[in-house]
Formats: sequence, C-alpha cells, structure tokens
Amino acid sequence: MGQVRLTNIFLAISISGFLSACGSYEVAELNDKPLNQSNFKEALADNYRTFVNFEAEQMMDWHDAGYFADKALRILKDQSPAQREQIKDWRVAKPFQEDLIAAARRLDIAMQVITTDQFPVSMAKAISSYDCWIEQAEEGWQFDHIAQCRTSFEEALQAIENQTKMTFSNQGTAKTSFELFHNHNEASPLQENLAQLQSFTERHWNDVKMHIHIEGHADRSGTEPYNHKLSVARAKAVLNAIATPWPEEYTSSIAGAGETKPAFMTADGVRNPRNRRTVIEITFAPKDMAN
Repeated sequence: MGQVRLTNIFLAISISGFLSACGSYEVAELNDKPLNQSNFKEALADNYRTFVNFEAEQMMDWHDAGYFADKALRILKDQSPAQREQIKDWRVAKPFQEDLIAAARRLDIAMQVITTDQFPVSMAKAISSYDCWIEQAEEGWQFDHIAQCRTSFEEALQAIENQTKMTFSNQGTAKTSFELFHNHNEASPLQENLAQLQSFTERHWNDVKMHIHIEGHADRSGTEPYNHKLSVARAKAVLNAIATPWPEEYTSSIAGAGETKPAFMTADGVRNPRNRRTVIEITFAPKDMAN
C-alpha cells in the first residue's frame, strides 16, 4: 500500500512538472520583453502579459498562459495580426455566447473604422479584455473573473466611443454625426464647419458599407413652406459638398425638417443661428460579419 501511494505521489509530481513546462518558455520570453504602452502592439502584448502571468502563477493554467504568451509574441514579431479570439475556436457554453457575439460585433466594427494607432491603449485593452472574457467563459465557473474581463472590455470600448464621438452597436454597426450651420436664407453651409466634415470624408473605409443621412433644418424666421424648402436645399447642398472628396462608395438619403425640430425653441418669426443647421449621420456596417 505504501509503495502504491509513493508511486502515485511521484506520478502527480511528474504530471505537475509536465504541465508547468507547457508554455513556460513562451511565458518567460514574453516577460523578458521591454514593452512601450504608446505602441499598440506592445500595449496589447503588455496586457496579455498581465493575463498570462495571472493564469500561470495564480490559476496554474499553463496551457492557456502559454497560448496567449505565444499569441502576444507572434503579434510582436509581425507573424500574426492583432485580432480577437474567434468564438468558434472555444468551447463556450450557450449562456455566455450571446453576450460574447454582441461584444465581438462591437469590437470588429470599432477596429474597422478606428485605426489602432489612434487609441493604442484603449484598443489594446478592448482586444485583450475580450480574449480574457472568452477564456474565462470557456472555463465557465469563475463568475467574478468573467465579470472583471467583461467590465474591462466595456470600459475600453466606452473610452473609444467617448474619444471618437462614435457609437458601436451590438448589431455590428457604428454611427457618428456632424452638425453644420448656415447663414440666414442660405443653403450652403459655413465653410469652417464644412472643413471638419470634409476632413473626415478624406479617410478610406475599405471594408465597410456606409450610409449617409442628411437632414436640413431652418429657424422660424420665414413661413413654414419656405423653411421646409430651404431645409431640403441645405441637405442637398451638404450632400453635393461631400460627394467629390468622399473616396468610397456609399448610399445616401436626405430630408428636410423645416422649422419643426428646432435645436433651440423660439417664438415664430425669430431668427436663431443654432436652428439654421444640417445634421449628418453616418452609419458604418461590415461587409462581412463573423462570430
């Protein structure tokens, strides 16, 4: 009996040593890397390093620690693109899948319309937190860890939304808006406002579908029929102004609200520059949507 017990002890120690060796080289190599948070790939690798060390040292999960250490190293060496994990590659229970799919769609569209170099820290945090979330969801029992990874992901996406004035939906679309102003009785927008929109349209959006909706508005200084006609003319003028510099294909729609949706309520007949405006809403959607 004593011999059997001793054999079992040696077997347990051997298995433990084997598991510890799995991924240990990658973990050690990643820990030796000097990383700069201002660089997106290095910020992402640094976030993975924190997660990797937690999995290896506290959870004794050397398999996943080695996997994400290797992923970080491959990204640093330009051997793999910096992208999130795919749900299909993980054994995630159904109760977790819906939220992860929605989050994946939000992250994917964010990565398509925002360059990673614009917000390296927030984008790195979003990707690494999503991967942390999916890894913890596959294990499926450490609910506090799942919640922590999810919260970290949400905070990172929210930071990007706040900085870019964009919103990312669970359906995988992104929206942003601009507001242009006009002189009294004029359809053309003020040039200083138009310049900001034109600068935005000069960017290239290679992998997304775009729709531009433009709604013109008027103040209450004229008659309702005149103001409606003027608001439509303003929407058309703005569409024409961006048609030439916009580098990609897009669909568009226009509308005129006349004086019916004032930004600032006034009495009838009152001129107000805040109401002489055009609102441009741009919606981005992926050409291909994956889970």
